[in-house]
Amino acid sequence: MLFRFTRDIIQWNVDMKHIKDDLDDITKANEYAVKVSGLHDRLMNGQKRVDNFHKREALFGIEPTDTEALDTITSIYNDYYSLWSIAIDYKCGEDEWMKGSPLMKLRAVDIHDTINKWKAEINKLEKDVFNDNINNPVQVKVIDDLKNRMQYFVSEYMWIIEAIGIDGCEHFMLPRYWYQILRTIKTPTTTTTTTVGKRGGVGAEPELPPLITDLTLNHLDGINNNRDKVKAVIKEAKQQYSNRITLSDIKKEWLVSSSSENAA
Repeated sequence: MLFRFTRDIIQWNVDMKHIKDDLDDITKANEYAVKVSGLHDRLMNGQKRVDNFHKREALFGIEPTDTEALDTITSIYNDYYSLWSIAIDYKCGEDEWMKGSPLMKLRAVDIHDTINKWKAEINKLEKDVFNDNINNPVQVKVIDDLKNRMQYFVSEYMWIIEAIGIDGCEHFMLPRYWYQILRTIKTPTTTTTTTVGKRGGVGAEPELPPLITDLTLNHLDGINNNRDKVKAVIKEAKQQYSNRITLSDIKKEWLVSSSSENAA
């Protein structure tokens, strides 16, 4: 037990140093998840082994083996694990919002609440733990990058989520308005497997889904270059929907009035 414990402690310190010093790109958070969660799981399993070993030592009246090294590395690693857990969760969330869920199914209030929760957790880590650019330069960079990435998403995409990603938007965002938006941002309106060129760079256009209502933010590349025009389309869609509701109400009132007169 003691030999294996010593060997594991050495390896866990090496793994933690790698995570501390080398993991610095939040765009690779999903790739890092295996390493970050893997070390956490190994430390938790190590703690369980030590607890069981101490119980056996107590049973036979043996002086407990000193396992302070495990407690120390676990305590230190918890901060790195917390930071990367937030980064991984954010990257998964961003991927889901950008290309997983259709825009019309995104709820702005839920996204705002989630991002604000992550920001509060990051600010606490920054204040209490990773506030020293000399001893924790990588973590300071990760925190800055993560906060900037969150702020970029909020500033660049929340406006369209708030405008369209709401309950009932399918009633006013008829297909013709979607096509009008796509033409405004110059997105091809036919589903293709390959295209030449990309707005703003070189590469393939995102392939459009079979249903226009399944469009994701990722399909709307270029929307922020035409924000005012897109807002105008959405405003028109809402106004036309409001007009239809008003006309429908007037028609209902007329039918009721007409029925009453006929009955009289």
